[in-house]
Amino acid sequence: HWVDGGFRLLRRLVRLSEDLVARLTPGSIARGYFRVSHDALDDASVKAVCAQILHDEEGHVAFHIDYLRRAFATCSVPRRALLRGAWRVLFRLSALAVILDHRSFLNACGVSTAQFWWDCELMFDDVAAQIFAFAPSGVPEPEPVTIA
Repeated sequence: HWVDGGFRLLRRLVRLSEDLVARLTPGSIARGYFRVSHDALDDASVKAVCAQILHDEEGHVAFHIDYLRRAFATCSVPRRALLRGAWRVLFRLSALAVILDHRSFLNACGVSTAQFWWDCELMFDDVAAQIFAFAPSGVPEPEPVTIA
């Protein structure tokens, strides 16, 4: 499939950390796609397969988040911002490719392309925040604030 071929090419062009970001992109979008499939389709076998894929993807995404959080911790703030921005572009282009290729299926499931796009954006924001939301090493983390 042309979308899969694009992801494979992208993974060949980048290093390990960026490779994991490239792998995390379709995995994140797949969670949305298989959630739509699970919720919209009535076949028990299809629901079971979708549920298993969702379960597997949760594990994959958690692994990638954990690894990438540590891998990018030593990057400077500007590099982390650049990586996050470049990843957002990659993610959006990937989500758009999936939407264009699967819009009839999404619509048949009762999900508009705008809703799927929005769901993908929310997933990106959640995952990216978990990866990039803490200070790079060398910068002390703030002490927790306690209110008496």
